Amino acid sequence: MERIALVLGASGGVGGETARALLGKGWQVRGLVRQLRPGLDPRIDWREGDAMVRADVLAAAQGVSALVHAVNPPGYLEWDKRVLPMLENSIGAARANDARLALPGTIYNYDPAQTPV
Repeated sequence: MERIALVLGASGGVGGETARALLGKGWQVRGLVRQLRPGLDPRIDWREGDAMVRADVLAAAQGVSALVHAVNPPGYLEWDKRVLPMLENSIGAARANDARLALPGTIYNYDPAQTPV
């Protein structure tokens, strides 16, 4: 079985590090971005789409065995209106592919002033 992972948020901090780690372990990695642009990691199979659009997430996830939900609302705006629909799209795509879903959560509880690195 091919090990293919879709990383939502692969162009960001946590998603980018996760995508690179998966590549280093021999996984094929897809990344979903709102707009294809120069400078994206060429080792990743980039798909254009929006995590808010269920059909985009389902299309990008076709045939994956893992999905990493490391995406945030654009510009961190309308968090209360966007987070749950994006997560529901990821859950639906994972279910549709019988794929494992990873949700890294948040890094904001690691305040360097309070938590030693």
